[in-house]
Amino acid sequence: MDDHTRSAYEELVTAFQELATSAAIWDVTTRKENDRARTRAAAGLSIDRSLVRFSLPPGGDGALQTEAACLRLENTNGADLLIYPGFVLMQTGPSLALIDLREVSLEFTSTSFLEEGPLPADVSVVGHAWAKSNRDGSPDRRFKENYQIPVVQYGQLALTSAKGLNEEYMLSSVPRSEAFARAFSQYQAALRSFGSSTGALDGQAGGSMTRGSDSAG
Repeated sequence: MDDHTRSAYEELVTAFQELATSAAIWDVTTRKENDRARTRAAAGLSIDRSLVRFSLPPGGDGALQTEAACLRLENTNGADLLIYPGFVLMQTGPSLALIDLREVSLEFTSTSFLEEGPLPADVSVVGHAWAKSNRDGSPDRRFKENYQIPVVQYGQLALTSAKGLNEEYMLSSVPRSEAFARAFSQYQAALRSFGSSTGALDGQAGGSMTRGSDSAG
């Protein structure tokens, strides 16, 4: 790995460390459309989500030993995502799946969300909406127990690939989410430039790696 690519990865790790300090991180597992005409719900979409953690496993992740930092994104419904300098690793039992990091798409969006749960400390509240509302947002007067729900801004990170990667995360910190997505894009650009100029194997770009225990991960 040349100095430019190594520096870009270090910046990605730094952005990930900041991202991991977000007050709340959720793995979005399902989405479904709301029948607003029937339920009078303020939101047009409902999601199922689970709180997860992002972390830097000390000394590798158990499946691979490497000098390079590994970024771990917990996954509720499957194998955790382990981001290395050249690939994403996902381990289920003895099976390892590797996805070239250059083939991974990371999309950042900022979304408005009706938060009926506890408000994370670092979230931005941008308004309020009635739990039962008319199409114009006004309260539906037929519901006597109607109440207002805070509207907050969350960051969303969607990771996809042609090989089947499809994970979406919601984070309480929009600035940290956007900074990580930017650092990820910049590192990908550096990685592509480095690979095209040297023909180096991405999996070896971050240091020497050896296979670990099949039961770890």
